Amino acid sequence: PLGQGMNGLINVVQRTPTATLNGRTAGIEISMYPNPSRGQVTVKLDQKAGQDYKLRVSNIIGQEMRVVALKPELTATGLPLDLSDLRAGIYLYSLLVDGKVVSTKRLILQN
Repeated sequence: PLGQGMNGLINVVQRTPTATLNGRTAGIEISMYPNPSRGQVTVKLDQKAGQDYKLRVSNIIGQEMRVVALKPELTATGLPLDLSDLRAGIYLYSLLVDGKVVSTKRLILQN
C-alpha cells in the first residue's frame, strides 16, 4: 500500500585496501621544484635503493602526459626535467614504485 515505510537490514562491510603503498610510511618522498614553474623543473626523490621508480605526469583530467624512469643515483642530487612543451595549467605528478602509485602531488605550470 502507498505511504507505508520500508524496513529491512543493510550490512555494511568495510574492506581493507590491498596492494597499496603509502609513500610516507615507506620512507619515500618525491618533490618537484620550482612550483609553480615555467617548465624547467627538478625532481627530488628520497628513497631506498633497489626498487623500480617512475614519475608519471598527468593533466587534471587524468591523461598521462609523461612517464620518466627515475634512477636512484640521479635523484639524490635532483633530476632536471623539461616540461616546457606542456600547456600552462595544473598537473598531477605521481611516484610509482614497482608499478604502484605511492604518492601524488600537484604541479602548476605557468606561461
